[in-house]
Amino acid sequence: MAVHCNLLKCLFECVVFYFQVRQVGTNRSFPWGFAILCLLPVLHNVVGSRSSFEEQSSSCGLHATIVRQVEREGFHRELGSLIELVAQNPLEWQNCTIALQETIPSGLYVNQDQLMDLERQGTLTACPETFVDVEASQWHSEAFTVLVYSALQTAHNLLYAHLRMPIHLRYHAPTESGGYAAVFVPPPKLMIRCSNEITCGRKDSYFSAPCDGCSGPQCSWLQLPFSTNTPKDGLRVMVPVGNKSLLSIVNAVTFLVTGGGCLYILSILVSTWR
Repeated sequence: MAVHCNLLKCLFECVVFYFQVRQVGTNRSFPWGFAILCLLPVLHNVVGSRSSFEEQSSSCGLHATIVRQVEREGFHRELGSLIELVAQNPLEWQNCTIALQETIPSGLYVNQDQLMDLERQGTLTACPETFVDVEASQWHSEAFTVLVYSALQTAHNLLYAHLRMPIHLRYHAPTESGGYAAVFVPPPKLMIRCSNEITCGRKDSYFSAPCDGCSGPQCSWLQLPFSTNTPKDGLRVMVPVGNKSLLSIVNAVTFLVTGGGCLYILSILVSTWR
C-alpha cells in the first residue's frame, strides 16, 4: 500500500508542476523533457517493488539462516550446520524435508562407508554425487558435491534442523618451509521439498535432485536464499603439510628404525633356529 501511495503522490506532483510551468510560458519542449525526468522516480519505484516482490516470492515467506562451523581437531573433523527457518505459518511446512548441497574441496573428503553406517543408524543421510577415493592425496583429487538430507523440527514459528557431517583432511604436498595449508569449504545450497506441492517461488528456483536418499526417483526442490555466518570464501580449515628441508633427516631416521627392526627380528629367528 505504501508503494502505491508514493506513486500517486509522485504523479500528482508532476501534474501540478507541469501546469505551473505552462502558465509561466516557458519553451514548449521543456514540459516534455520534464515529464520524462519526472517519470524516472516512478519507474524506479516500480522496478524496486518488482524486485522486492520477486525476492519475497522466491523465499515463499520463509526467512532462512544457516550457522556453520568446523568442529573437532586433527585430520578427522565434523562440518556442523544449524538451519533455522522463520515462517509466517509453520503448519504449512511441517511435512517438509530440507537438503544441503555441500561442495567438498579437493583438500577434504568424506568416507562413503562411514556415511552408509550413519544412515543405517538413523543419524545422518548424506550422499556423495560421485565416487570418492579416500586414499588419494590432495593433488590427485577434485572437488565434488554431497547432498545432506534432514527433516524439520518445529518450535513455535521456527523450523530448524541440526546437521553434523564427518569430513576428513587429505594429505597435501610438502613445501620448503612446512607449516599449514588453508582449505576453504564454500557455503552450501539450501533446498526444500514438501509432501504437498510447493506452488510459490520463481520457476528458475526449482531444481531436480534425488527425493530422500542416494538412489531412487528424482523430485523437484525449491532453492531458498539464506543468510549465514560463513565468509564468501567459505569456512577455513588449516591442514598441516610436510617440510621438505627435513627430508634427509626423516629418511635417515626411517632407515635406522627399519634396519634396526629387521636386525632384531633376524636375530630372534637365528637364535630360535639354533
